[in-house]
Amino acid sequence: MDPRPPRSVPAFSETDVEVLNCYIAAPSHQVAAEWLGYSSTHLRRLLKLLRERFNVDTNIQLIVLASHYGAIDARKVLPHDTCVLN
Repeated sequence: MDPRPPRSVPAFSETDVEVLNCYIAAPSHQVAAEWLGYSSTHLRRLLKLLRERFNVDTNIQLIVLASHYGAIDARKVLPHDTCVLN
């Protein structure tokens, strides 16, 4: 058994989840930024701040971490403003 206490991970906010969902679903970085109403530069900065806050090196690691902690389900992300009809 590992004697170290578990490392706490900050919670993902609703905005964090929205940014990651759009980033995953968009066909490009620019489209994700447009969906969110941000400039491409602003989205890049937001993703950088998220990577720093969660202490990861890449956006993929950030997505995996969010998925692991249940903040997002990358398999179920739909393009922005898409609704599922039953």
